[in-house]
Amino acid sequence: MGARWSGRVLVVFGASVLACLNPGGADTESETALCVPGAEGCECLPGGICEGGLVCASQLCTVGVDPTGTTSDSTTAETTGQPVGCDPRGGPESPLCAASDPSRPYCGPDGYCVDCTELASCGALRPICDPDSGYCVECLPGQTSACAGDTPACDPASNTCAPCTQHDECPASACDKFTGACFPPSTLRWVDRNDPNCKPALGSEEEPFCNLDQAMAWVDGATGPAALRIRQGLYQGPVIAPPGRALALINADASQSVLINGVHADGLVSAKDEAKLFIDGVALAGNSLGSGVVIAKSKLWLDRSELSGHADAGLHTTDSSVTIDRAVITSNGRVGVELAGGALFITNTFVTHNGKVGRDGGVLGAAAAELRILFSTFINNEASAGYAASVECVGVVGWQLALRSSVFIGKGGDSVNCPTIATNSVVDGDYPDGDNLVVDTSMISSFFTAIEGIYRAKPETELATVGLWKAGDPALDFDGAPRPTTDGASDYPGADRP
Repeated sequence: MGARWSGRVLVVFGASVLACLNPGGADTESETALCVPGAEGCECLPGGICEGGLVCASQLCTVGVDPTGTTSDSTTAETTGQPVGCDPRGGPESPLCAASDPSRPYCGPDGYCVDCTELASCGALRPICDPDSGYCVECLPGQTSACAGDTPACDPASNTCAPCTQHDECPASACDKFTGACFPPSTLRWVDRNDPNCKPALGSEEEPFCNLDQAMAWVDGATGPAALRIRQGLYQGPVIAPPGRALALINADASQSVLINGVHADGLVSAKDEAKLFIDGVALAGNSLGSGVVIAKSKLWLDRSELSGHADAGLHTTDSSVTIDRAVITSNGRVGVELAGGALFITNTFVTHNGKVGRDGGVLGAAAAELRILFSTFINNEASAGYAASVECVGVVGWQLALRSSVFIGKGGDSVNCPTIATNSVVDGDYPDGDNLVVDTSMISSFFTAIEGIYRAKPETELATVGLWKAGDPALDFDGAPRPTTDGASDYPGADRP
């Protein structure tokens, strides 16, 4: 029996059936009916499948052919990495390709299995080609066209759309870190006291507001959330978030400083009555009559900011949800943070030198609340006789507490006075079964280098194995240096690791 090609018709000699033979070229339907799908020279079966020894290329079953011109059978195609044939009519998604060669999971327009770099388009669901993996993905860092709503950012580990966690992921507005969604772009205004083109009523990037009074006049007259990106300079408070709305105060350039000061009996910045307040990269300092930030029945997210030199509290929070990350709370007259109900989460933060003799120290829990302190440093806070200098919880009922991988060293010793123990921490008292390292004030210089209220850990000390990193803990420290990110790994306790 013999065979030869006649155009796209396979003629078989010596067989009882002449497959695809059309003498005289008259009966095309008959020709198609006799060409058995899956056979050599005939149409591929659904999914780009052909009989053994054949591959699907350009919608027809044939021997495996390398685009360079090398011919191979199916065994060679599987074992030497030669491209496998497929049916491109079903689109790029090809289970056959993914099964035969995971490095070439798509069906290309020429009928061969390829990676995403050889596709004309990845499609709408996963529109971005990741050249490193060869797969189409939802997004890559900086390429988030398919990401929106509550998942506007990109998770670099999975290359899938995810909730935003940083304001930089919403460059046209701000990130609502409580929902994971970006503010609408129309809500963004700029403030720059040093720009000669600043205007009292515009607030664009080219013609920004000149001060916070002008910016807040716009905020008060608007509806919905508002984001202010503030350029370098000294600005006067107070700033009051509108009730029931979201306000973001963001340093427009983290390499430069934005400072808000002033004298106000309440707080330099405040949010009450179901407001949401976001502060990122801003220093609030020197309120000689009141506090830095005052929050009541609202939500606050404080990042990369400083609360210092206030007569009362760095932060006063009542029945609110507050998250503080990578901040410095130092040298406030009465107390670093006063907590009355609600929830307070502190990570990667320095709470130092707060309170005076006869005052309240680092954190004062004035009413039962949820308090979580993780990878933070409390050193040399002072308090009245008989009270804890680092963390004090009034009463023993109703508290939800978790104090881990942190540093608590007060001038009076035994400086955590709450109905719990600190674990995997540096402590100045006896907390049995906490896997802690006991250190008193005389030993601070052996383990830490202090500059302006920031106590950085010295390398190669006993601290290296005291802390414990767990899944869900912060991946970075105060300076943005990476933590181990392996569940159960040892780490330096406190806000900073060398």
